[in-house]
Amino acid sequence: MKPKKKSRKKTASNPSLRPEEKILLESLLQNIKTESPEDILEKIPTPEMARALALNLPPDGETTLSLLLSLNKAFERKDVQKAVKRALFKLRSKGVAVPDRLDGEGSLSLRLFGELERKNPEGYVGPIDGTGTRGVLVSFPRLPSGYDAGIGVVSDETGFVEFHAATYSKKRLTALKQHLFEEMHVRIPASIPHVLTILEGAYAKSQQGSLNIPPDYLRLRNQALRNVTLLERSPIYELLPEPPAPGEFPTPSRLERLFGHGLMETWLIGPDEIEPLLVEMEETEGTPLLLSEAQEQGRIQSIKERWAQKAFPESKLVTLKHRLEEMAYVFHKRDETELAGIALSAALLTLEKSPLQGINPVLAFLLEKSIAFYEKLRLDTEGEERMAKETSHSLILP
Repeated sequence: MKPKKKSRKKTASNPSLRPEEKILLESLLQNIKTESPEDILEKIPTPEMARALALNLPPDGETTLSLLLSLNKAFERKDVQKAVKRALFKLRSKGVAVPDRLDGEGSLSLRLFGELERKNPEGYVGPIDGTGTRGVLVSFPRLPSGYDAGIGVVSDETGFVEFHAATYSKKRLTALKQHLFEEMHVRIPASIPHVLTILEGAYAKSQQGSLNIPPDYLRLRNQALRNVTLLERSPIYELLPEPPAPGEFPTPSRLERLFGHGLMETWLIGPDEIEPLLVEMEETEGTPLLLSEAQEQGRIQSIKERWAQKAFPESKLVTLKHRLEEMAYVFHKRDETELAGIALSAALLTLEKSPLQGINPVLAFLLEKSIAFYEKLRLDTEGEERMAKETSHSLILP
């Protein structure tokens, strides 16, 4: 008789966890909505724990999806990847969009960030428009290949307008940069601390406001901020070590040259901010008081000063100062060094007042520029309405 073959007992497909491992698993499950996938991965000690986490994740959205893709990337053991695929199947059955290939390039919001190579990162910024909005680009070489890149539009008043991040091949990143250079003018080279300081400023503003913080930035943020020291002031002070003295007022002609530049054409006081002033000035001009020209000018000037104190407190003047410093940096990188000096000189004067005026000289120039712009806009609109009315009358037959 042939000896009976000893039956091999199959290892349990779901080995029981030790009490301390169960406690850790419960802690990880509680934190999946408040911590990034990278932070959670650092707390997973073994592949067995990774497998148990994958099997117990709730099938309810992008947070779970991001963590599953991270587990699949971090653990190559077949039992872990099998558990990930099973969990992804549950997600797909719940209607969550799951990438067809785990190793392919998914959508921007689903890509994960691997270990970043600290050599040769790149940063670019765009000019600031009249609302304090600009574009930014930051990219890090990624191990073993590719690049993790973040592209955003941020405002120094409201925070993130939008932000997207993904992993790109070298060819795709080159095409993306070319598009940003041409369409969004995000072409000014900047250091990584400089770009991340801008992004962290937007992050802080978004936290104060609607809390509409893009998930892509949170995923990139944990990796990007490691070993990076944020800037305490604009890098223009490193490029122009001897800025003009604060007491030297820029002449009106130099301010005209600065704010007449194509990059500064949108630098106007917003219509909502300036409307109360324009209305009060119009009402004042319509009063029947008999005043001399000097008295009339003095009255208008006092109205402007009261408006400036209310509409532009020190916090807004600090923001204006920062914008001018950043534009000085932009002009310097564009080899327009004279304009860079004018912008920096104007920045240093934004917190000062002229002895002959109650309005800061830079703000006074912006105010007059804005008043002239809206007055011209009003006249143009009235002219168009008058022409349209005359044209419509000429079409009526007797």
